[in-house]
Amino acid sequence: MATSINEDVVIGSTKFHVQTEFYHSSGKVVSNIFKEGVALKRLEKEVEPEENIEEEVKSFHLEVVNKLLSAKKGGTKKRGNEEVSLTDKEIEEIVNLISPFYGVASTFVIDEALSSASSKEEFIEELLGELSGEEREKLHGKLEELLGKEVEIFEKLKDEILEILNNYFGIMALSVFEEALERTKDKSFEDFIREVSSQLEGKEREEIAKKLKSLSSKV
Repeated sequence: MATSINEDVVIGSTKFHVQTEFYHSSGKVVSNIFKEGVALKRLEKEVEPEENIEEEVKSFHLEVVNKLLSAKKGGTKKRGNEEVSLTDKEIEEIVNLISPFYGVASTFVIDEALSSASSKEEFIEELLGELSGEEREKLHGKLEELLGKEVEIFEKLKDEILEILNNYFGIMALSVFEEALERTKDKSFEDFIREVSSQLEGKEREEIAKKLKSLSSKV
């Protein structure tokens, strides 16, 4: 190990400890965030051999601290990426679930998870960070239930959805269903409804949206 930086970061009444150091074995600068002695989040950055290690450690440490401090302003900066997309309601529910563990750093943790995850399962793993034991298992189950409920809607209601679509699209119903599902991948049932209804106009558009919305109450 070359350079190591340790710093306490106080946000409101909560104190976090940020430890950043370079590991020769992996060629990475690693920053760990602790709260009350418990590791919450681990962030890494690869460093090229020709780089100034001391400067890289200082720079990455400052970047992590600034991101952590910005979390106190509230609200996540991101709503997702091409692979993972979250609704405002989902983010609000996620914050409620993880705040007992991450406190005011919750929005920071969500932003970092969205930056690196390529699927909702990866997003969950990133959110869990360094949590372990019963806490990790319990939180994993709740997050999986929250983020998987839209998939459950499509699985349970596929036949009924297709029956409704068939009245408007005929033999193209299955094609419309699959294309709308692909375009709204990892999004909400409401997004799916908007995608389907956008292919119709006037009264038919209002009718199909209303019929599809009525199905969500059956789950």
